[in-house]
Amino acid sequence: MEPFTHDGETTLKPEIVEQLIQLLDEHNELVQLFRTARDKHNEGTVPEFKIQLYNVVGGRQYNLPTSRTLGAIVFEESSNSQTEYDVIIEMTEANIRDLTPASRNRILNAKIYRAWIHRDSADTTDKGLRAILLDKQGDAIQVNIDANDIDFFKPTVVPGKAYRISAFRCIPTENWQQTLENRTSLSFTRFTKLDEIPDDGFPLHYFDFISYNKLPTRAIDPKQKAKKPYPVLTDYIGCYISSTDKDKVGNPNRNQPIFRKVEIQNLNRNSIELTLWGTLAETFNKEGIDALEKPVIIAVTSCRVSRYQNNLQLSSTPATYYYINPTIPELEQYKEEYRTMFNINPPLQVIRQPFHDKEKEKTRNRFPLASLMVQVPLTYQGVRFTCDGTITGLKTDRKWYDMSCNECLNKLEIDEDTYQCKAHGHVASPNHRYNFKAYISDETQTIMVTCFTPKANKIVGIDCETLVASLTNPDPRDFPPPITAIIGKRHIFQFHYNTPGKQGAPDFILNDILDIEDPPKQLEATTSGSTSKDKDTLHTESSTSSMALIKTESLPTEIPNTPASTVITPKKENETPNVVEASQGGTDGTPPPATDAITTPDTPSDTVTKDTAQPKVSKRALFQDKPSAGKKTKKE
Repeated sequence: MEPFTHDGETTLKPEIVEQLIQLLDEHNELVQLFRTARDKHNEGTVPEFKIQLYNVVGGRQYNLPTSRTLGAIVFEESSNSQTEYDVIIEMTEANIRDLTPASRNRILNAKIYRAWIHRDSADTTDKGLRAILLDKQGDAIQVNIDANDIDFFKPTVVPGKAYRISAFRCIPTENWQQTLENRTSLSFTRFTKLDEIPDDGFPLHYFDFISYNKLPTRAIDPKQKAKKPYPVLTDYIGCYISSTDKDKVGNPNRNQPIFRKVEIQNLNRNSIELTLWGTLAETFNKEGIDALEKPVIIAVTSCRVSRYQNNLQLSSTPATYYYINPTIPELEQYKEEYRTMFNINPPLQVIRQPFHDKEKEKTRNRFPLASLMVQVPLTYQGVRFTCDGTITGLKTDRKWYDMSCNECLNKLEIDEDTYQCKAHGHVASPNHRYNFKAYISDETQTIMVTCFTPKANKIVGIDCETLVASLTNPDPRDFPPPITAIIGKRHIFQFHYNTPGKQGAPDFILNDILDIEDPPKQLEATTSGSTSKDKDTLHTESSTSSMALIKTESLPTEIPNTPASTVITPKKENETPNVVEASQGGTDGTPPPATDAITTPDTPSDTVTKDTAQPKVSKRALFQDKPSAGKKTKKE
């Protein structure tokens, strides 16, 4: 009323003015929005709106404002004016699920859930800072921050803190080391504004678990590493069974990462190995976790899935976190299901890594045979057991040797009187290879073990080629005396489950006879077409390497300025304190060293073959072909 007041008096009737204001407030949207603009700074709880400039005079015209839009008319001097007008930015609150790469000018209330330093495999260079945000609706989105801004954001991007975030960009999600199915990610720059808010109402966790039978869809084929798109990194949950001590692999003059194995088992008794790399492997609290009341539930995030000898494996990545007994609604249900399963048939506490001490190796995983017969073989894929037992018989209704390929050791098939290998075709000079089953007993049970060349040589005392050559009329179904003579002999056997085996009682495959020393390797003449693979193949289980990150729940969170950043999170009630760390990146995308193996990191498979055949020399034809028409001699 003051603009219409003169000397303290006005000709306007206040009651009419108040009625006009009330009328406009109730029925005029433009007035409502102008009042909203004024109240924006005073209240903060106002409907969403936008403000824009528009022109109705010059040659270029902006659209007139519509409902819920404030407009400002801009007059130009002529229709030829080239003045540029900028639209004043609309700031709109949004939820994560509503964001797309095309979204602009949004405000987001979110909690920092996880954070890590982004690195590529086999590289210690920091490529940026990454984080996972959660909103109150339970949705998640990844944040990308450039390497140059790591130190700027480290004090702010701390797991557990909540912010009102503005001035960020929405971008398409990168496929490499993709942590979430969300196809939209956020990009933070130094212009991004983060105002801290209370963390009330935000979920404690976000997981996207997949089951064991779905893991093959996430497996990376080493032969197709360059193939895109890459599988999304995997979240997995199960029961913690055991873990190894930290170890090193590789050449210290090149790359020598630290790793540790963790065995996780699901309710179907499927076990899978998780390999932790770098700082995570070093700080994994093995003693503390082993001392917890069983069963212990472990959840692990952002893992790479791979195969080794057709066995699925998990490897941590720089984005990986792990949680011990995470506070999720299903925790007590899972624990009760595992208690029931383990009370009926408790899991065997196995040692997957071999001992370098031969005497210790003789007793590794020594269990009564009766106990092994009631286990689920798939649970112990690749695990070697030992037994001090006696050979009590042979399965004589099958052949005691096969004809095998001299390249791949596959059993050959006969096609029109010729031996055929599925991988190498026609084989002119196949090998004779032991393949017989023996019954081994201890004081509790009898098991059936299949014996192959070359380890069967140690039991029989003679290799298969020599034995067959010594027989006048060798018959694969007529067991010769050197084989039948092994009945009654007592040895320390090492063997593993035959998986996948046929339905019925479990059977096993011989790995070694530990109380008989391997004979010294000698150079010996071989017949044409034969090789020494059967005799001199050292069965090991190979090792490769990659690197990773893990997290559990514990103390106040921070990201220290170190090559491998460590994140320590606040301890939650009923959860085990643990340190969360970002690894130093992987050496490659391949699975980690197999647990039950003694190999070098360069071993490409599960065997290391020593060639003891005669030295190979290059051969040159005695008579050279005449030069082709395209390569004439000077005389010509």
